[in-house]
Amino acid sequence: NYVVCTYFMCLETINMTNAEFSAGSKVDLGSQSDEESSTADDSLEAHRRRFRLWPFHWRTALRNLAHLGIGPWPYLASAVYFIGVWAYAVGLVVELVPILSEDAETQVVFWSFVAGSLFFLAGGVFECIENGVFRRCKIDSGYIGAVLNTLGGIMFLVGSVMGYSADLAVQADVAFGIGSAIFVLGSGVMIIMWKDEQFGLTFLAVLNDLGGEGGRPIVRKSSKRQEENTFSVRGAIFIMIYCLTATASVYDFLVVLWDHDPNKPRELLYERAFNSLLPCVFAHMMLALNAGVYKTPNIAPFHQLYIACRWIALLMVVNSSARVWQAIQMAMREEVVAQPTA
Repeated sequence: NYVVCTYFMCLETINMTNAEFSAGSKVDLGSQSDEESSTADDSLEAHRRRFRLWPFHWRTALRNLAHLGIGPWPYLASAVYFIGVWAYAVGLVVELVPILSEDAETQVVFWSFVAGSLFFLAGGVFECIENGVFRRCKIDSGYIGAVLNTLGGIMFLVGSVMGYSADLAVQADVAFGIGSAIFVLGSGVMIIMWKDEQFGLTFLAVLNDLGGEGGRPIVRKSSKRQEENTFSVRGAIFIMIYCLTATASVYDFLVVLWDHDPNKPRELLYERAFNSLLPCVFAHMMLALNAGVYKTPNIAPFHQLYIACRWIALLMVVNSSARVWQAIQMAMREEVVAQPTA
C-alpha cells in the first residue's frame, strides 16, 4: 500500500497543471507559416496533455509546480517517501528470504532501514515546510499531520540505528512501535482531511483551501455558496476500521507463513494463507466503495447491506487481531522455554 500511495503522490505532483497552463501557448507563432504554426501547436498540446507515469520526471514536476506558484516541496516529499519505501523493502526482503550470509544480511538490513528512515524523515520535514510549520503557528490538520509524520520518521531512525546492536533490540522495537503509533495518528489526521475534502493532505497544502467555509471545495458559484457533501465523522471512523482490518489481516497472513508445520501439506498452507488475506481484500473493497459512496444508503436493502458490511469488518478485525495476539503469546512462551535454566 505504501508503494502504491507514494507512487500516486509522485504522479499527482508531476502531472499537476491548471486549465490556463494546459490551454495556453508559450511559443511565438507569429513568425511562422500556417503549416508550421499548426504543427508546433499540435506538438506542444500533445506534450502538455501527455500523462507521465515515470515517478522521477523531476524536471517536469518542478516546472509545473513553479508555474502554479506552489514550490518544489510537494514533489520532493512524494519522491523521498517513494524512495524510502523501496529502501525498507530491500531490508524486508533480505530478512524474509535467506539469500545472504548472516553478517551480510545484518549490514544490508541495517543500512536499508537507516536509509528508509532518513528518507521518511526528509519527507516529513518537506511536508512541514509545505504546511508552514517552521514559519507560523497556525495549527490545522495539515500542520498536525506534517509534524506527526516528522516525529514518526525520527522514531524510525532511532529504532533503525539501535537495531544494529543486538543488546538494544528491545529498545529498537519500542522505538519502532512508538514511531508506528505516531504514523497511525498521522494517518488518522489525513483520513479526517479526506473527510473534509482536503485532498492535498499533508504534502500538497494548496489543494486544502479551495474556498469553502469548512475547507471543502465549492462546486457551484451562486449567491449562496454550496460545498460538496462528504461522509460523516462515523464514516471517517469506519475508514480507519477498514484500514485496521486490512493491516491485521496482513499480519495474520504473515503469522500463517511463519507458523506453518513443514510436515503438513503445502496445500493447507495455501488455504490458510488465502483465508487470512480475505479480510484485507474485503477492507479494500469497502475503501473503494467509500471513495464514491460517502453517505449510507437510505433505500432497502442497500442500507441494511451497508451496515452489515461495517459489522462484518468489525468481526474480521477482532478475529485477525486475536490470531495475531495468540501467535505473539505462543512465540513468547517458546522463547521462555528455550532459555537455559541456571
